[in-house]
This record gives sequence, C-alpha cells and structure tokens, in this order.
Amino acid sequence: AYKGPRDGFEDFECQAYGVLWEPEPLVFQCRACFKQFGFFRRKHHCRSCGMIFCSDCTGYKATLPELELNDQVRMCQNCFHARKASNARLVPVTPKAEKKGM
Repeated sequence: AYKGPRDGFEDFECQAYGVLWEPEPLVFQCRACFKQFGFFRRKHHCRSCGMIFCSDCTGYKATLPELELNDQVRMCQNCFHARKASNARLVPVTPKAEKKGM
C-alpha cells in the first residue's frame, strides 16, 4: 500500500527544522517531470516534503510557519497546491510557476 511521497525512501536524511530530505546521490531525475539531472539541470529540495525536483518543478514559494520558516521558501507543485487549498491567497512567485497555470 502506498504510504505517501516518501514511500520506498527509508534512507532520508534529517535536515533543518525536522524535514527529512531525500539524499541527493540517490536521485538522477526530477521526481515530477522525470528529466535527467546534469550540468545544466540541477537538483532542488522541496522545503515542505523533502523530495528532489528540477528548478522548473520547484517554481513555487510559500511560507512554512509550522517549520518556523516565515520567509517564502522553494516548494514543489504538489506541496504548493496542498497549501493553496487551505489558503486561496497564495500565488506562485516565479514566472515558471505562473506559466504552469498557477
């Protein structure tokens, strides 16, 4: 049974604020668009779920007050949509995110 976005990733690394981050050496492609990482496509952690995405797929920002992150931080589309469902005033802050329909 599916246990959530971290299903199958028992080796997450604990980072600041208690968010478990996916270890970078184990990820070779974006978790959302599946594009391969390389010299021109870098890895970025979503500050909300800890998964690794490319910059296009982490073009969303919001605060995470429950993690004491009161400045806007990078997050993936799924985490942003989950937050937007409870706060309709949230808007993406990067042009890439706006192009994706948010």
